[in-house]
Amino acid sequence: MQIVWVAFAISIVAYFVVARVVTPLKVGDSARVEKVLAALAAAYAVVSFPVKRWLLAQARETGSLGLLRMAMFAPLVLCEAGAVTGLAIRIVTGWQYYYVFLLLALAGMILNFPKRDA
Repeated sequence: MQIVWVAFAISIVAYFVVARVVTPLKVGDSARVEKVLAALAAAYAVVSFPVKRWLLAQARETGSLGLLRMAMFAPLVLCEAGAVTGLAIRIVTGWQYYYVFLLLALAGMILNFPKRDA
């Protein structure tokens, strides 16, 4: 599971590199689009925590290994979606603060690092 986590975390760094290399499609005032995409990016990272708790509770209740795996992957995928949205903000609008959402996604990844129970 840690290998998957590392791959997801490295992909966020790769998104930053892509955002720096690719020229934005439109640089200008797109405040409404920026706000909507920014809200989505933040929501993905924030929602990952209750989703993980809920899926872990369901996995413990039912004893399902499939739910346990999903509880480990779902938060990472949600944080990754926030990072992709941050990349989209940069490419579509040219917004200069896109990296905040990449950092938010990376912080979510770090906080959702898979832990082993003793």
